[in-house]
Amino acid sequence: MKVNTGLKSAKAVFIIALLTGGLVGCVDESELNTDTVTYQPEERPLGVLAGEDAEYAPGSTVIISGRLTGTVTDQTLLWSQIEGSPINIADPTMADLTFIAPNVEALESFTFQLAAIGSDGNVINDGDGNPLVDDVTITVFDPAKLITLEAEDSSVATLSGAVTIVGEGDEQYVSGHSGTGHTSDITPGDKVSFNVDLETGGYYTVYLNYTIGSGYGGKVGQVITNGVTTDLSLSETGKFEQIRVGVFNMNTGTNTIEVGGGWNYYRVDNIQLLPAAAPAVPLKVEPQLVNVNASQQALALMEFIAGNYGTATLSGQTEFPRKTGNTFELNDFNAVTEATGDDAPAIVAFDYMNYSASYQGEDPSGLTEAMLAHHQEKNIILSALFHWRAPSGNDGEGSFYTDGTTFDVAAALADPNSAEYAELLNDIDTVAMELKKLADADVPVLWRPLHEAEGGWFWWGAKGSDAFKELWMLMYDRMTNTHGLNNLIWVFTHTHGLSQDWYPGDDYVDIVGFDGYADPANDPNATFSGQYSTLKERHNGKKLVALTETGTIPDVSKMHEQNAWWAFFITWNSEYWDSSSVIGPQGADAATIDMNYAYEGLVNLDDVPGGRTKVEAGLYTSFEPVALDGWEAQVNWSPTDGLTTSSDWSASGATSLAVIKDMTAIDSPENIVLQTYPAEGFDVSNAVTMTIYANAIDAGMPNVHVFVKHADGESWPDPINLNSDGVAFPIDVSGIDTLTGFGVRFQNLDITATQAQYLIDKITLTDSDGNETVAYDFEPDTDGWHAQVAWSNVSGITTSEEWATSGARSLALYKNLAAHGAANDVVLQNYPEGGFDVTGKSTLTLKVNSIGAGDMVDAHIFFKAPDGVESWPAAVAIGADGTELTIDVSQVDTLDGLGVRFNGVDAASDNARFFIDEIRVDGALIADFEGTGNWEFQVNWAPVGGIQLSKAWSDDGMNSLSGITQLVDGDDDIILQVYPEGGLLLGDVSTLKVTAYVMDAGDGVQVQLFAKDKDFAWRDGGAVDMVDGGVTLSLDIADMSEMSGFGVRFMGPVNSDTPSQYFIDNVVFE
Repeated sequence: MKVNTGLKSAKAVFIIALLTGGLVGCVDESELNTDTVTYQPEERPLGVLAGEDAEYAPGSTVIISGRLTGTVTDQTLLWSQIEGSPINIADPTMADLTFIAPNVEALESFTFQLAAIGSDGNVINDGDGNPLVDDVTITVFDPAKLITLEAEDSSVATLSGAVTIVGEGDEQYVSGHSGTGHTSDITPGDKVSFNVDLETGGYYTVYLNYTIGSGYGGKVGQVITNGVTTDLSLSETGKFEQIRVGVFNMNTGTNTIEVGGGWNYYRVDNIQLLPAAAPAVPLKVEPQLVNVNASQQALALMEFIAGNYGTATLSGQTEFPRKTGNTFELNDFNAVTEATGDDAPAIVAFDYMNYSASYQGEDPSGLTEAMLAHHQEKNIILSALFHWRAPSGNDGEGSFYTDGTTFDVAAALADPNSAEYAELLNDIDTVAMELKKLADADVPVLWRPLHEAEGGWFWWGAKGSDAFKELWMLMYDRMTNTHGLNNLIWVFTHTHGLSQDWYPGDDYVDIVGFDGYADPANDPNATFSGQYSTLKERHNGKKLVALTETGTIPDVSKMHEQNAWWAFFITWNSEYWDSSSVIGPQGADAATIDMNYAYEGLVNLDDVPGGRTKVEAGLYTSFEPVALDGWEAQVNWSPTDGLTTSSDWSASGATSLAVIKDMTAIDSPENIVLQTYPAEGFDVSNAVTMTIYANAIDAGMPNVHVFVKHADGESWPDPINLNSDGVAFPIDVSGIDTLTGFGVRFQNLDITATQAQYLIDKITLTDSDGNETVAYDFEPDTDGWHAQVAWSNVSGITTSEEWATSGARSLALYKNLAAHGAANDVVLQNYPEGGFDVTGKSTLTLKVNSIGAGDMVDAHIFFKAPDGVESWPAAVAIGADGTELTIDVSQVDTLDGLGVRFNGVDAASDNARFFIDEIRVDGALIADFEGTGNWEFQVNWAPVGGIQLSKAWSDDGMNSLSGITQLVDGDDDIILQVYPEGGLLLGDVSTLKVTAYVMDAGDGVQVQLFAKDKDFAWRDGGAVDMVDGGVTLSLDIADMSEMSGFGVRFMGPVNSDTPSQYFIDNVVFE
């Protein structure tokens, strides 16, 4: 942006900018790499242009001028027609395609394709393998459809300001106009407003007929069509000219077209409108980057932006680098979110304006660290620009403006041995070191340096386009090849001229941008569709086109309506130092910000991959094991409920997958099915056999068979009969790479069973060498713990309700050691990412036990710490009720790993179980294996133990969340609540529902569902009397966009004799 602080000179700008900080340490010149990059006219990639779309009347001579661009050798051109009634092409190899516009009924379009042809006679492909072709559409119209509105016709045109209609004899008169006259010069404040009344709305091409007085030179004119501003480059030719304004979606009935503004001093004859086809959306752009070593994160970001191009636009906001304390706050980001209540910018841009050697203000350090912290906290896409203060020659504290420095960029580049050249490298290296911090954190950046060079107001554009492009290439080479910044997406920025002379070239630019400011700057209706159309046609299918700066939050719906499919927009920052400024969020009405950010064609922060997922309508949790994910139960090939896990039988570990059904309630049950169809399929490419273990309990003696489905068909082996111990069912999968789905079908069902369980477990894959791997074992998540026997990994690790010292569950290993063939060194251990933090702690304790493993089992605890530090205290014999193990951690800050080793085990044991529970550090509980996540149990609003998953009651399935406590007189307010990390981002939901129940808490219990919004403001659904079987609670959350947490409050419990139990189940958002 050409920064405007409201002061009267560039030098005065320094006073404002200096308020934000000073210089960080510069690169040591003794270590400076002064390798040079010499700019040479590049060998440009070959391209082809078919010309601009146009409209003609029947009988007109149509001339379409095509051409090759880039470095041309022996390539030729070839025209072909791809749409419309056939047109005779006399010589398709000529650059100019000429024909007579045919007679048409009302309107007809003809599309021609121009291809680049190689010496072999075939169409040439570009560097991405795509054919080098371009299209142009010629519309032939019935002249009766052309609408002409004369400036002198007061019934359709209104003159404002000093402009008048002139005729022959007036000094401003120019002959050759239509009608009876034309306007005088449009001067500042003048305009011609045309009232366009259309019987039929739709797309229309708008033309302006104008002239410019002799000696005035070319001008930029402005046409505003139904609020959409288009800037036009008008030429001085001494006669009237017609210019195509663009294609607009016009209303049925009243429309307004205003001519005036821009550089002024042009004269208006008329405007004309012609029905048009809907303009084409931009071609898709391959998500590739010019840096062949670009990071995967940068490529992924480019893929995300490119994937939305032509269908949606990303939102963005710039932050002025104002340091507060030790950080840089998101002031304008927060202003947007305060206005919207929910929507936030997807992109946030930051400015390294104070990171050049000439800046001597307050300390600007910490900007990159703040950017990284904001990215990690909010998932914003980072963009960075560089209002580069000239390396030297400044009058004051460093200026990015041409009129504030004597620094000559062309002279500096011309002498690589000069001090000025070294100064350029020094500043580039300084910013590169900041960007490297983001690269080291694998964070991609939309890097937008050297912006608006064509305007000439910045020193990097003051010496012409050649010097600018040489500087761009120097920076690109230095940052890419010297510093290895592979996280950058290079964004080039045009200003109003849109001259191709300033473009560094396709090999150095990833995204082409335009900085556009309306007049006034806070006009949200400005679409800059003319600039978009020009850049789109120039780079269509090759580069994304973005609105890299604009003065306010635009109405993107209007942009899309006018076919301005900017890849993203970035609003400039509020000028907080000037209360009268209308730039940025401070100059926008809050309601307008909210409305514009709510447009469905806008991609906001919530839509950026990797961020928080919105909670949408549906089941939030039923407290059933995650092992059920992706599996489905069916009766008679129709989905059914009752899917759960069961500890009544297992082939490995302690649990299996089960469906529990009352068969008497099912009409003519013929089969029960447990099946899965993984989204990406199930890889069996290295297996010859898949085996599934199955059983049934209280279900008679059904038979069972396994089935598999794959791309080439399916397999249904004959069924086998079950026995009381269950069966292993192998199926041949040799020659198959991927299963699309598989499952188990139970038949020969006992229709009198009321609590029938159908179970499967331990799904294994066996390769041609006999090696077996367990694919599914339906055990609960063990939070990174794994098991070994004889120091080799084994299956069977789980959580168990068979023994526990805290709550209801412990970590366990269930193993048939006799079948396994080894019984020494039974280990349960965990090596979490980042380790266990024990800084300042002294003692770690945990409880252990073994069952069915013999009477001589002992155990010892061990840890491993950084730098090879380990501790292995002596083994302790395990007592009948278990044993506590203790280890000293006072000499270390971090444990890389923690575990328990059991020995003295009976090798003949066919059902050995080993347990760990209640891990504490200096008495504070850090793990209890209850599987309750972030849920918390409180009594009298104070945290207590006793939270667990329970089968004692459930609303659906087998499990609920429960808290057990022994009440004492005066206890009240029993709470089960959760505050998820980062809170909950709510989608299209309006109601929260939870089912609750109590046991042994008296007859007068009331329950209350409550929630807290993002600011922790409380709301509840009122007190509800508990009833037998449980009660469903409901809370209105329609006005919430985020929720910090929620819970259920039990009030009025009475029981001081025995423990009471409190349950919740089936948390649902509607």
